[in-house]
Amino acid sequence: SDVYKRQYQRRVRGILFKKNKNKLAQQKTKDKRNMELSQKEKNEILRKFYESGKRDKIKQSLRTKLIESGWNDKMRNICAQTMKEKKENASVKELVDTIQAQNIEIPQDIKVELTQKIRKYLQENII
Repeated sequence: SDVYKRQYQRRVRGILFKKNKNKLAQQKTKDKRNMELSQKEKNEILRKFYESGKRDKIKQSLRTKLIESGWNDKMRNICAQTMKEKKENASVKELVDTIQAQNIEIPQDIKVELTQKIRKYLQENII
């Protein structure tokens, strides 16, 4: 009796597993279609963002804020120091590695302000 019960349970689990597997495959197909659609929408949003000129304004604002905060000077000094150490034979990769090792991030207030400007644009024009 226990043997038949286990065999029955295995069959039922096998059938359920196959059904779930098919459902997962169907869901993945639907998700891929939705991702493609959302990718098209993302591309359209980016296109509008570029064409509006808002991207360039935000980019210029970022440059100005980074200069004002001294971030550009820090990067320039790190690169100059690396060039001196390498006797001006440093590759771009070495410069990037040195900067990354220093772990100097963009100031948080600049990140927040930039994010707010982008969100504001999206709310006013897209969403």
